[in-house]
Amino acid sequence: TYEVLASCGTCNFKMKAQGCPLAIKLDGKFYFVDGTSIDEHGDAHADDGFCNAVKKAKVQGAIEGDRFKVTYFEIVKSKNDIMYKLMVLAPCSEYLNKFNYYCNC
Repeated sequence: TYEVLASCGTCNFKMKAQGCPLAIKLDGKFYFVDGTSIDEHGDAHADDGFCNAVKKAKVQGAIEGDRFKVTYFEIVKSKNDIMYKLMVLAPCSEYLNKFNYYCNC
């Protein structure tokens, strides 16, 4: 099991793709996720959705090329975790740069 950062690959991780695909950051590298979709985890465009927040997740699976083939995906929920409201409560530059995240603002 890996603890990763999960979000929209295009909106927050600056990955090139059409639409809003789910992606993870594992060991400093970004991977698109196969085996679950961004829409299976709520409204991606809600204030706390993957297009507006970077969340911690626990995943199992394997890296295949530039993709992560997931067999297990669980969002790690914590009301104190700044990642959940990162894009909603604070200007991007204030927090994103501390965590090496990117944003399309």
